[in-house]
Amino acid sequence: MINIKQQQVSIFLSLLIGSFFVFPLFYKTSYHLISAVLALFGLIFLIQDIKQHRKQHSPLKIDNPTLILIVAFVSYLIIPCISMLEHHAPLSWLDAPSKAVLLLPILAIFRYVKIKLNYLASIFLFACFVLGTGAIIQKFILGWNDPFIKYNRIIAGNITMATAILALTLAIYFHRIKNHRLTLISSLAFISVFIASLLCMNRGALVGFIFGFLAILWLNRDMLSKKLIVFFTIMTIICTIAAYQATPERWAIVKQEISQCLNENKCDTSIGLRLQFYKSSLKGFQEKPILGWGKLGTNIIHKKHASEGYVSSAVASRHYPHAHNIFFEFLTRYGILGVLSLLSIFCAPIWLYYKNIQQMPNNHLSQIFGIMGISFVLTIIGCGLTDVLMIHRIGNMFYFTVVILLVGLQQMTSNERINYAFHS
Repeated sequence: MINIKQQQVSIFLSLLIGSFFVFPLFYKTSYHLISAVLALFGLIFLIQDIKQHRKQHSPLKIDNPTLILIVAFVSYLIIPCISMLEHHAPLSWLDAPSKAVLLLPILAIFRYVKIKLNYLASIFLFACFVLGTGAIIQKFILGWNDPFIKYNRIIAGNITMATAILALTLAIYFHRIKNHRLTLISSLAFISVFIASLLCMNRGALVGFIFGFLAILWLNRDMLSKKLIVFFTIMTIICTIAAYQATPERWAIVKQEISQCLNENKCDTSIGLRLQFYKSSLKGFQEKPILGWGKLGTNIIHKKHASEGYVSSAVASRHYPHAHNIFFEFLTRYGILGVLSLLSIFCAPIWLYYKNIQQMPNNHLSQIFGIMGISFVLTIIGCGLTDVLMIHRIGNMFYFTVVILLVGLQQMTSNERINYAFHS
């Protein structure tokens, strides 16, 4: 009976984890519901673990790498807490960053449950096809301006691009273990969700893709021949030149806007406004370098600096709630401590994934979850150079859930045999 229940829980959680990628962009509450259920299961297992150690009169042991991850995630919440107290702000300020801590119990699932990777992979790949098909239907058949209208195109574009990177990494894993059928399916899944991201018309997502794609190439460099590396390099150069030649007017406009902003102080264009956002953020940091201006700091400094003539009045006359760059945004909101806490939630997972990859050079299954994790985090970082996904509640929910799931899956498969395939 116990084994049957364990099997049922394993299947249920495997399907639930896979479903995390299917429904949320269509049903907004799904992100919160699925992540909350996973965290609840993790909390139940964690409480059981604590009770068991108490009976045995032994302390609960947490390995050092996991402890570093926990400290990084907690620091991400502590800085906004301090800022909230300093500015006498409401608890709602902690809504987004609190996800870093509230979702940590999910890690406990992988200590007790053997996730069925065949179920998980099947639902995930199905999700990729659903996202691609749904985006095409919404855009071209229903005639919507942007797919996934429950979110703005920046959030939807970043989430779908990060999902595409996961699918591409999975395709390379199946190619490595010579499973040609699943390699083809995963590749098509990648193309599907990649198209979904492109239809969102989000430039930041393309920057994120470059970061993630280069990480995938580097981490799988043992599979790449010198000829293939040269081929990718040449193709990148050709595509760059072609992109420039295909839209010379657009590049000329970009160059003109930058020149006008820097030399003539005419910064009311798209690029000019972004440059002013960064300029204002840096000045705001100089004025309050330690803890910043608080959650609403960007609006405050835009109005302040516009009134002082430091930036164009257009920056203050329109509603620009953020700096269009996650690092500048955190610099404004929470100062240098905020930026360090932001870097910690990026660097700690990357270090943990890479450390586990290095320790298990022949365990391709465990390695692939590490590669997925590193590529995913770098994709989010790349997206953050022009967007601010991580200031949104949904962005934090997506990021921390995926990071924690991949850490757990990498640890769960660390003792699996070499070239273990996705099966029950």
